[in-house]
Amino acid sequence: SKKPSPAFSLRLVQKLQNNFKNLQEKDYFHIEEYIPSDILFESIKSFFINFDDNDKLNEFFNLKNTTELSPSLEDMKLILFSKDKKSTLISNDWDITFFSEELIHKNLAHKIINFKDLSFTN
Repeated sequence: SKKPSPAFSLRLVQKLQNNFKNLQEKDYFHIEEYIPSDILFESIKSFFINFDDNDKLNEFFNLKNTTELSPSLEDMKLILFSKDKKSTLISNDWDITFFSEELIHKNLAHKIINFKDLSFTN
């Protein structure tokens, strides 16, 4: 696949920045920092540290071309935010979507959908 030109990438970033700036100026828009409880945060860290389905781990490692399972702090907070707000999380990040069934089963997420599984037919 062809990579976008640097000029196109710059225009896209500028457009996103302008759209976000315009959104921030709306009365209904506000940003709230989400901080999960210590218990929840320790639970999700433990989930990833102690994940023991070797077949699933190997599949993940092959998919990501890595040898470790290390979701970012932001990924874990986003998953827990979904749980706390009972909100569906849509992502294309394998660190989030690959373990969605297990996270939901352990009551660490509400619902996670892989963006690639969405259909936009008219």
